This record gives sequence, C-alpha cells and structure tokens, in this order.
Amino acid sequence: MHFCCAVGVVVFGISYLLAAVIFCSSILPAFKHIVRFSIGVSSSYYLNKHLSIQLEALYSEHGSRYNENFVFYSMYGHVKYTYVQAPLLLKYHFGPEALRFNVYAGPHYWQGVGNVETLHHFRSNTDVNKKSFEDANIYNFDLGITGGLGVSVPAFGGNIIGEFRYQYGLTDFVKSDDISSSNRNFQLLIGYAFLF
Repeated sequence: MHFCCAVGVVVFGISYLLAAVIFCSSILPAFKHIVRFSIGVSSSYYLNKHLSIQLEALYSEHGSRYNENFVFYSMYGHVKYTYVQAPLLLKYHFGPEALRFNVYAGPHYWQGVGNVETLHHFRSNTDVNKKSFEDANIYNFDLGITGGLGVSVPAFGGNIIGEFRYQYGLTDFVKSDDISSSNRNFQLLIGYAFLF
C-alpha cells in the first residue's frame, strides 16, 4: 500500500457566489454574484495510490450584490460576509505522475466570522452598516456539499495544485420565513502541496 501525507497551502482562490437568494416578493431586488477571495491550508492522507482524504481550513469571503434601475431613480448595494470553511473531501486520483488529475466530493461546515457588511443606495442616500451575523439576521454557520476536480503537477519537491469546485449549501442562511436562501458558489483554487 502507498501511504503518504501532503500538506498544501492555498496561495490564492477566487469565490464566485451565485445568485442564491430567492425572494417571495417581487418588490425586493434580485441578488447577483460577487467575486471574492479565499486563502487557507489543507492536509491530505493517501489511503492508496488512487484514494485520499483531504481536510481543509479556508478563510473565505462571500457576498452578493444587486443593481436595479427604474425610470426616475436607481438602487444598488451589496452584502459581504466571511466564513472559515472546513471541507472534508474524498478524492480519487488518476493519470500519470507528471500530470495527476483528481475528482472529489464531501461535506463542508462553514462558520461565520467577523461582521456582515451591507451597503444600500436608494435615490441619493447611501447607507453602509457593519453588523454581527445575529443583528443582520444571517445564520453564522452553513452545512453543505463540496465537489470538484483538480490537477497536480510535480515541482520543487512537492506539487503545484489547481482546483475548480462547486459548493452547495444545504441550510438557509437568512433568518426569515419570507426568504429562501442558500450559499452556492464556484471556487478556483491554486496552491502548493508539500509532500512528506
């Protein structure tokens, strides 16, 4: 059997949050994606040549925006918040050692940290607030599923890694009976894995 441990550092990641808020009232604006960033570390344990288990800790910014134009006025704004993510992934590796591919899936837990920032502009008034998750009526945790594909290329005694993933939240994140909401986002991650 082939056993080894790899610890990776995600040098840079981009989060692309999808329009994930569905309003029951047509008066409220539709939220759209926003591009944010992620940074963190991961650790992989190889069960054999093809299977590994990977645990990650990522600091990840999220958010959404809206922009509505009407005849005599416009309104726009955004909501930004931060999570510490902890995905636990089962990975299947394939391909030659020089260009190793993988597909993976597993559960994730997100814990909200810091404040929720909101900006709302209506006509000529702009309102910027920073509130706790509780005061902003947003749950400070999320449970969901992460899946994606990746590639690793040997370099400098370790591996350069690239991953593209989709994260689907299974819990509502807005505390409201009138709003159905969930976190859904794409991430592009690039990093380096130290092998030992």
